[in-house]
Amino acid sequence: MAIKILDPSHNGKSVRLYRNLHHPDEGRFSVQGTDDDGKFRVLGYVDRALMRDVTFYVSLDARDRALAKGKNGQRSVHAWATGHLLTQDFDEQCLPQPLIGIRYNYKLHKSFVESESGRSIYNADFLAVCEEQVFIANKVETSFHPIQLSLFG
Repeated sequence: MAIKILDPSHNGKSVRLYRNLHHPDEGRFSVQGTDDDGKFRVLGYVDRALMRDVTFYVSLDARDRALAKGKNGQRSVHAWATGHLLTQDFDEQCLPQPLIGIRYNYKLHKSFVESESGRSIYNADFLAVCEEQVFIANKVETSFHPIQLSLFG
C-alpha cells in the first residue's frame, strides 16, 4: 500500500497531528483536516512538520479504555495536537529557541509532558516534528488545562 504524503497545499490550514499507530517504526505522523461536513479525515502523512498556535489534547475516556485493554489491547488515537500547519520543509537551525522535547505515553501520563522535567504541557507557540523527535518552542502554558474530552472518547 502506498503511503499518502501530505500535499503542501495544506500548509497554512488548521489541522490535527498525531503519531500514526500503523507505521510506528517509520516515524510517520498523520495529518487530519475537516471536510465540508466538519468531520475530520486524514489528509496525508508526514515525517516533518512545523505548526504554530498549538494545543495538545488527550481524550481521557479513550486513554482509560486503552489502559483497560492491557499490553496486547488494540490501540486507538486518543492524543493529538491541533494548530496551523506552517510547512513540512524547514531547517532545524531556523527554529525558535530554546527547543523543548515533549512526549506522550498513555501508560505514564494523562497529558503531553516535557521530556526532561515531566511537566505537563497543553499549549505552545510552535511545534516541530522531525522524524521521531517532537519539540515545542515558546511554550505559553504548563498549568492545568480545563478541557475534558469525554465527547471525543
